Amino acid sequence: RNSCLGLVGTDCLTTFADYRVPQILRHWGVIEYTDPRLAHAVDTKQELRPGSEQEQSIRAATVVAVEDIVKMMNENESD
Repeated sequence: RNSCLGLVGTDCLTTFADYRVPQILRHWGVIEYTDPRLAHAVDTKQELRPGSEQEQSIRAATVVAVEDIVKMMNENESD
């Protein structure tokens, strides 16, 4: 398998869960924060504690959403 920066399997990655990708996905309505406190914290640009449940939830939602988008694109491509 291919590797990037010494990490095996990076050829299978579809996204990195930084802070910009979830911003864009939220703007497009792909992900939604159901916790009003989280939405408020993000909207008012409050820094989330690194490793917090809120931060991990956003990162996980980002990865799942992008995986779903890629899956749909691949299915449409094969039609």
